Amino acid sequence: MTSIAPLPFITVENNGQFKINPEATSIIKRVPGRIVVLTIAGSYRTGKSFLLNALIARALQRGLISTQTTSTDKKIDLETDKLSGFQVAGTVNACTKGIWMWAEPLQYRDATTILFLDTEGLNATRCENNYDVKLFSLLLLISSILIYNSRGTIDSHALEDLSLVLNISRHIQSNMESENGAGKGFIYPSFLWIVRDFTLKLKDQRGFTITSRDYLERALRPCHSASTSASQDCIRSALVESFPRRNCITMVRPILEETKLQKEIPRGDVRLDELRPEFLKNLDDLLECILDDSTEENSLNGKNLDGTMYCDLVAAYAEAMNNRDSVDVNNAWMVVVQEKCEKTVQEAVVIYHHEMQKHIRENLFSEADIPEGDQDNKGSLVNAIEQTYGASFGTIQNVVEVMDVELLEYDPGVLFCPSSVSLPSREEDLASIHRYCKHLAKTYFYQTLANKCCKEESAKHYESLRLQVATIYDSFCNDNIDASMSYCRSLLHYLLTKHSFDAINDEANPDTTKSATEFIQNQADQLHAQYSKYALGVSADAAYVEYITTQMLDALVDIRKQTIKHQNLQFSSLDQEIKDRTSQLGLIGGEARTMERLFAFKQQSLQLVAKENEQRYDHEIFTLQQELKYENDKLEHLLDHNATLKRMVELAQEGQTRTAEYVNPTSVAKMEGYLLQANVQATGGWEQIYVVMNDRTLCSYLTKSDYTRAKASSLVHNLIGASLKVDCLAPEAFQIVFDQSHHLTLRAKSIEAKNQWITSIREAIRER
Repeated sequence: MTSIAPLPFITVENNGQFKINPEATSIIKRVPGRIVVLTIAGSYRTGKSFLLNALIARALQRGLISTQTTSTDKKIDLETDKLSGFQVAGTVNACTKGIWMWAEPLQYRDATTILFLDTEGLNATRCENNYDVKLFSLLLLISSILIYNSRGTIDSHALEDLSLVLNISRHIQSNMESENGAGKGFIYPSFLWIVRDFTLKLKDQRGFTITSRDYLERALRPCHSASTSASQDCIRSALVESFPRRNCITMVRPILEETKLQKEIPRGDVRLDELRPEFLKNLDDLLECILDDSTEENSLNGKNLDGTMYCDLVAAYAEAMNNRDSVDVNNAWMVVVQEKCEKTVQEAVVIYHHEMQKHIRENLFSEADIPEGDQDNKGSLVNAIEQTYGASFGTIQNVVEVMDVELLEYDPGVLFCPSSVSLPSREEDLASIHRYCKHLAKTYFYQTLANKCCKEESAKHYESLRLQVATIYDSFCNDNIDASMSYCRSLLHYLLTKHSFDAINDEANPDTTKSATEFIQNQADQLHAQYSKYALGVSADAAYVEYITTQMLDALVDIRKQTIKHQNLQFSSLDQEIKDRTSQLGLIGGEARTMERLFAFKQQSLQLVAKENEQRYDHEIFTLQQELKYENDKLEHLLDHNATLKRMVELAQEGQTRTAEYVNPTSVAKMEGYLLQANVQATGGWEQIYVVMNDRTLCSYLTKSDYTRAKASSLVHNLIGASLKVDCLAPEAFQIVFDQSHHLTLRAKSIEAKNQWITSIREAIRER
């Protein structure tokens, strides 16, 4: 086998403190999926390290497991590869200190990685018994499968070596101890007892062949004999109680030659093909037992962990064992779960934000993308804008949109998401992108935490994820509002080039001035109609109101200035004419004064006419300003009203559940909610409708949105003279019979909701 140097995973300081090796944890943390930890324990100098080396070599040779760095086509070379890896010694002294790990986790199937750990031998001459108990307790906490290695047979001496099981409860605590006994809240790993150098035949007292599992179970039965001490029966009971998942494998000596066994095995000079076939068969049985036990049901403390969570949990156990000499499993587990959940929430938020940015792009309005044209070229304008902004380009959207993306859960198979949207976009298109991206984040969240935490913890952190996603979605909605305002302003600027208001020239007169005012009004009406077809987004109304308050009033002021200029020109012409006539009258003599008075009278008349015209024009302009101000106030009131309605809809949706709990069950004034109506079509089934009961009238709508927008109801029923049939089709269903040929079958979401509806309808029927 290719030589791979193992790493120390948990070392033991001189003061007995456990210390975790950062190099080992950095390797384990790279394991993305489920991790199964196989640990071997037992008395020192019983061949634990050699067994692990042989086990890994045999598994790699058969292709049952694979390395993550070695190509799959690289096989074990039986002629050159040796059984090296974990250190093996040939003396009576222990060689393994602390807990060591194979240099890299080994892959089993697609989603499971096996981590092999070799441990310091128990009952070593240098160690105290309390140290063995702490070490064995730590092994139980960090293992999925625990192999206990011993030699010879399962007899009283072997049981005495496991007496430390009686003291495990002093080092492992859980929240369930007070109810079910010590350590019951902790799920112990699978226990696999390996009996090495086994020479006996597996037969019972009657000569029938038994399995190695039967051999273990018979050895763990209480003897209750005078020759058996009570302590051994206590050990048997502790093993049975602590390890409900247990098995046993017996193995022969790997090599018969004693010299080779003592010299070559410690040096790592033995190859797989040099081992006894019987021992290789025992290795295959052991591998089959281990791999069968590495299923989803066998997890660390009943939970599936990835590499990062496992390292965090081991660190928490080691710290607790160092500081308090005991481990509270639940507290350590909750700390690790909390960190994993918080990390998963942040990763899901990043996924949501990245997907939103990937599906949303922003385009600016460009006149170059829209061809010039008159009213007849409207189709070209629409085509050009749709090429720039996509098929989502539509009419002005009402601000009040009954939309709550949190009400329904969407099936991933039918979840619709546009490939991308451009800002500005319709609210429903942006909401579709939001629902799709939120579904991806939610799926990642629950798949990552699957079988790693309880439902309550998962729900608490999902609420944090939902709030962060909602905040990000609000920012995208604000960007959509800003993009809509910018787009609509550019659209108005473009449309204004087609609706010129320079209707007054230097030859204007009162009639042309009036025509110009009417012309502006007609042009404004045409502009509004065309703008209503092309405007996009929630800021369409606000942009138009902004235009009305600036551009239209500026046009009216220009008309007024041109009118005054025209009148001044007329006055100058009349004054020059008067001067010319006065000069002529001076030559006539006596008639000059008469003509002068005549011209003075005419001049006065013209001034009066001019003054009357000026007053009339001022009145017309004032009237137009008042009308424009009224229209402006009406539009602003509509915007405020729409905003209020939208807020009321949101508040109503948020308080829908709480309102249903406090509604007066005896009130017949009004009751509303979603019900299922029996489908009268041949296909059968149920369809959802929104039902509203006012006094003795029952109205049904397709959705709550139709009711809140005051759309016409699909059905209106008068409850006077009707009767109720409580039991029909389903426990939550009931039927309202209006006459022999007309009835309505409805189904509530629960029996409690059904009783509330029945009570209200009965009171409505009785109240005449």
